[in-house]
Amino acid sequence: MAKHLNEWYTEGLLQQKPEVVRSIFAEFLPPVIAFVRANAGTQEDAKDVFMYALEIVYRKLKAGELELSALFSTYLQAICRRHWLKSLRRNKFDAGVTPDDPVVSNTMGKEQDTAFSENSERKVLFAAKFQENTNVINKLGTL
Repeated sequence: MAKHLNEWYTEGLLQQKPEVVRSIFAEFLPPVIAFVRANAGTQEDAKDVFMYALEIVYRKLKAGELELSALFSTYLQAICRRHWLKSLRRNKFDAGVTPDDPVVSNTMGKEQDTAFSENSERKVLFAAKFQENTNVINKLGTL
């Protein structure tokens, strides 16, 4: 094993050593599965996310662009986490939630009522201030 565990993982992954790859899967895949399943995903989703993260790490290693300042596991799990959350947001956006959905329409109705009443109050206040300014300008014009 190399001096540091990070070196063992990065060098082993770069050299495609089977024992390192098995170790990475054995140690780091279960927490990713737990995270993805806790956040509306499946085990298959977690495996896809994990493979995506490994591919990113491998490409960065191969290009010489990866310089770890944290543990390998932290870096790998951060990529998995960000990728999964990004895909959740994308799926939520692509789901096509419409204003006609009961939860959305109920919420929108309350927000629109509040906005309308606040907007009406602002309009009345604005009109009063505008009239005051108009009166002041008219008085200055007559001087």
